[in-house]
Amino acid sequence: MSSSGSGLRQGIPEGHCSPERSRAAAQNWPKPSRHVLYWTAPCRLACINTARGGILPIDRARMIGSDEKESDKKGPLREWFVNDFSHYSTVLYGEGEYSISFFKTGAVSGIPVVFVPGNAGSSRQVRSLGSVLHNKTESRRLPFTFDVFAVDFNEELSGLSGMYLERQIKYLGEAVRRVKALYSSPPPGIIFVGHSIGGIVIRSLLLDASFDPAQIAFIVTLGTPHKHPPLVFDWYMEYIYSAMHEAWKRRRNELVHLLVLSISGGLKDHLVPEHLTLDDDVQHVSTTAVDGIELEADHLCIVWCNQLVRRISRLMVAYATDPSSFHTNAKSFVQQLFDADGVIRNPTHTAVRKKTVLVVRHEPISVRNDKKDAKEFILLVSRGSWLFIVRSAGTSLWTLSGDPVYSLNTWRGAFYTLVHSGNSTGFSLYVEPKKSFQAVVLNENRTELSIFSGNPEQCFLQDKEMPEHSAAVHVGMYSLLKGCFKPLWRVDFSGHQSAVMLPITFASPAIAVLISLETVSCVSAKSWFYGILFSIHSDPFAKIEFRSRDLRRMSSLGDAKEVTLVGHLLHKEETRADTFFILDPRCRFRAHLDIGYVDSLIVVCYYHLLYNKS
Repeated sequence: MSSSGSGLRQGIPEGHCSPERSRAAAQNWPKPSRHVLYWTAPCRLACINTARGGILPIDRARMIGSDEKESDKKGPLREWFVNDFSHYSTVLYGEGEYSISFFKTGAVSGIPVVFVPGNAGSSRQVRSLGSVLHNKTESRRLPFTFDVFAVDFNEELSGLSGMYLERQIKYLGEAVRRVKALYSSPPPGIIFVGHSIGGIVIRSLLLDASFDPAQIAFIVTLGTPHKHPPLVFDWYMEYIYSAMHEAWKRRRNELVHLLVLSISGGLKDHLVPEHLTLDDDVQHVSTTAVDGIELEADHLCIVWCNQLVRRISRLMVAYATDPSSFHTNAKSFVQQLFDADGVIRNPTHTAVRKKTVLVVRHEPISVRNDKKDAKEFILLVSRGSWLFIVRSAGTSLWTLSGDPVYSLNTWRGAFYTLVHSGNSTGFSLYVEPKKSFQAVVLNENRTELSIFSGNPEQCFLQDKEMPEHSAAVHVGMYSLLKGCFKPLWRVDFSGHQSAVMLPITFASPAIAVLISLETVSCVSAKSWFYGILFSIHSDPFAKIEFRSRDLRRMSSLGDAKEVTLVGHLLHKEETRADTFFILDPRCRFRAHLDIGYVDSLIVVCYYHLLYNKS
């Protein structure tokens, strides 16, 4: 590949788009509009038609072109194959004022973001993230911009062939060098976003000993199977995974401060199950665990889920605001954006001198801070109890050991929190002036169903005893036959029953259940309800914080008439789980539990694949 000629600038190959050539050609193009920005570049470049933005002409980097003679392709077939980049390209997404500025200057000066698609993925998938980033920096007049690059692998099936994967890894290393060469002064770091197997392509950059990990700002992966591939079709796929893990172990000292955030979609992701997205070198978050993301995301939807994309953009803004100190506070940023309930917790609340100790039992308590100063309340409960708290904004909840306790959900300005006292019997509640909270202990009575009456917004909940002969729902192999003819459990809830807990015992670790809650009638035009499913087998406190792969949740808080929770547990026989509902007291609901046969089949397949691997 020649390095001479007027078409070259900062390492861009001759015959392809350079900034000078782009500016010259742009004079004959339609004038850019703020709302409709799409140009057809006068060169061989993958372009995208969109209503709001488009791909700006930057580069189509390659090593062996399609116009080369066959005699020039030296070496074995595999060696030629993995170095043939003729169908790959690197593009830059832009819209609004960013695009206008680029066509005037032909230069980039923001924070580089590189998106790497996954199996059969496209550079077009970057539009959701790119649009949010450009809109945010433009509307807020932020002192920085983002240069959103996307790699296009021609929709190759990289998840099915290790040779495709090796070629993509090599090309990404070349693309990173080209991107850095576009900047007059080196950027503080490059933010990488990878979807599916694209996350493995990013992490495999470290296979090159000359690659400096210090140039990585941080990595976000979406539905990436970090542990091992879901399916293996050739030995080379196994080799790449093994080499990647070995490289990360070997260079661990260089990666101490590198944030790798792995985000999984939940049970709706049938291609990459959640346990494959875990790894020792990544920090894992599930969309089912993030407040504000109300529905699970399938393997493709996770790329353009607006609620998730906006949280990722906030993490990028946090980095761009102060790149030098980001790595020191990266864990805190992730907790605030993906784990917390919207309250930025500050341990300075320990400076409150006067503390009020309250013993919480089955009788509900309601407290409001009418003082001018903040107050701290110590809530004591008996071990093995469930503490249910409804608190307003301006409050934060901690264990006495200093660990934050996150809410289940936020609704109508209130945080709903359910915490088990298995690990801690004392909790610290920090309350700002004019703020309030309500608390009550929910007791488990060895019953099939524990019903608590009252209004959950005021938390005036009272225990209602159930028949002595009732027992927790037992899900075993017999349930597969029984579930063909009738629901395993069914009950109606009238207006006064607003908080429901259903214990479930999983005798088999590979059976999925569907728990449905349907609105029968309602006084109000809009009903609301919220539900969770969580395991309490080993670490109940952690399960409440949505930090387990065993967790599945789905909620509905709008016009929907029914919500369904899908739950399963892997590797743990005789495991106890609990389902908890918070209901609108103005409505009547019908709930039932069924076997999810399709989901059970999927779980069984993953279960056996995982055990066969080990």
